[in-house]
Amino acid sequence: MSLRSESLLLLADAHASLTAKPMRSVALMAGILLGVATVVSAVLLADTQQTKVDRAFDQQRADVVVITGEAVPARGFSAAAIRQVTALPVAGPAGELSIWQDHQQFRRAGGPREEVVAPLVVADPAGLRLAGAALSEGDPFRADATGEVWLGSSAAQRAGVTVGDVVVVQRHRFEVAGLLSAHGRYAYVDSSVLMSRPDATGVLGEGENVRLLIDVRPGSAAAVADFARAVLDPGQTMFLANATPPDSAELPKQVGEQLRTLGLGLGLVVGIVGLIGVANTLAMTVAHRVRELGLRSALGWSRRRLATLILTESAVAGVQASVVGAAVAVAGVGGWCLVQDLTLIIDPRWLLAAIGGGVAASVIGGILPALQAGSISPMAAMRS
Repeated sequence: MSLRSESLLLLADAHASLTAKPMRSVALMAGILLGVATVVSAVLLADTQQTKVDRAFDQQRADVVVITGEAVPARGFSAAAIRQVTALPVAGPAGELSIWQDHQQFRRAGGPREEVVAPLVVADPAGLRLAGAALSEGDPFRADATGEVWLGSSAAQRAGVTVGDVVVVQRHRFEVAGLLSAHGRYAYVDSSVLMSRPDATGVLGEGENVRLLIDVRPGSAAAVADFARAVLDPGQTMFLANATPPDSAELPKQVGEQLRTLGLGLGLVVGIVGLIGVANTLAMTVAHRVRELGLRSALGWSRRRLATLILTESAVAGVQASVVGAAVAVAGVGGWCLVQDLTLIIDPRWLLAAIGGGVAASVIGGILPALQAGSISPMAAMRS
């Protein structure tokens, strides 16, 4: 008999043994099923909740709140409303840093007609300070300037211009009054064209992304953002939103890893219990199948083949329990995400690892009962 044929016969015998005693099979699979379900549930919840955890920690750590609006009037936010916000004990200065046009062409006047594409930013001195932008050369930025622009150092280098040169933006000529540089979160300022709000509204029209930056005490970002939205837009006509950028700190990642570690620990404990349950159930099964196993021995089954039969039953039960456990976990976490309005995130590697671990635990639990089955002789079956 070929190895393939023998393997198929063993699988068929194992399946028949498991289905012949369904309650015994349920007891055999229960521990492994729970272990796999615990691990998969914990990992899925950790991955799915990570975004929510990140957002929560960002709001706690942020020292600058960003408020965006879709329909802000041409004059900008009310100065009186901004003063109300900055008067809060946990708030500091506030200023504009709007990405007016994400892709704006400009070129040096009188030079080659090759145009450079860069973001066009509308700002004021307070907004630039909050963004960490520093003056490299020329005059400080003025919120009421007309006919002047400031360039990020990178944008000026690409266009081949410096302070005092004239650039053309949408057929309008502007003198370069200064050069700015920025790093970190607002590094895009370094490659941008910056102008005042009067020039932007007069030349370019409505902005794409109007933003107000507010200096806040860490831990108060969410409260200040809610207050600012209510004060800046009491009629709710500007469609203001809290767009505080994410923080790159490691704490949220550590929280996610701890959640996974906790889930893996719980799954390991339940898996060990399941392993013991598999060993105990299979040992009882072997004790009750002495006649059957002895008869197989009398028919020419070797000890190795008898032991392999029990191990095959254990492996088949482990596969079924692991797959069902993973499916139950995915369904359960999916329902939780639906209720909590979260997006379920599934990493197939964790699913495969959990299923593989469940099968391995089941097989390990079946080793001793398999050795016990391999030692049964036809005489023992006759005596039973």
